[in-house]
Amino acid sequence: MFYAVSVTPGVWNKLKIIFGKPEMLDQNIRPQLEKIYLQPKTASKTTFRYKAYLVIQIIVNVLILFLVTLFYFQIGLPELTASTLFILITLINCGALLEQRTWIYYLEYLRLIVVISYISYCLEQPLVLFVSILGIALLLWSNRQIRPWYLNFIYG
Repeated sequence: MFYAVSVTPGVWNKLKIIFGKPEMLDQNIRPQLEKIYLQPKTASKTTFRYKAYLVIQIIVNVLILFLVTLFYFQIGLPELTASTLFILITLINCGALLEQRTWIYYLEYLRLIVVISYISYCLEQPLVLFVSILGIALLLWSNRQIRPWYLNFIYG
């Protein structure tokens, strides 16, 4: 809609696009918008590692979800929170893997932080969490070799 308003001449016509019916919008701008906003489709060759990694994540996710629903009334709030965050991050990660996004690398770090946070809570050692997050931050910002290696490992 912003693009249609920016290419339409005249203030009155722009107001018609914003406040008018959907028929007022020019439908011929769709190919231009697809070129701008959609990623080009590339033929991707999936490797066995990629498929196995994805299937293992989905199996672990379903297993954790099954266990959480089975013992829902017996487990506490920290366990529910950690498992819910782990499940949500894993589902987002699986969707990003299927779309072959490169930011899944950062989701892995986020999932690692959730697991380490829960472990430090169980051990009642906040120092473990602090040192782990500090180590993860150092890995994230100092070593740029891990990200290409990880993406190459996953996508082949």
